[in-house]
Amino acid sequence: ELFPTEIRVLGFGLSFNLAFTFVGGTASVAAQALEGFSPLAPGFYVAGVGGLSAAVAVSARCLRVKGTLPSYLVTTKSPAEAKNEAAAQARV
Repeated sequence: ELFPTEIRVLGFGLSFNLAFTFVGGTASVAAQALEGFSPLAPGFYVAGVGGLSAAVAVSARCLRVKGTLPSYLVTTKSPAEAKNEAAAQARV
């Protein structure tokens, strides 16, 4: 393991919360700005962001099934266990 668990959790938690704050904090500003174009524009904005999120999730799932996205990146196993399992699968 490259970093201790406490540092990894801090890095993940901090980056997640900063991204959440940035996107969530600007949503109301974007909605007010878009309302000037059309009363339906904020709804289209939210639907577009949701569609983008769904497209990324489907793409990630397809890449994982094809083997392009390593399965050890999305797991509850320890990194060492996941890498050993991935190496064993690659040898087969």
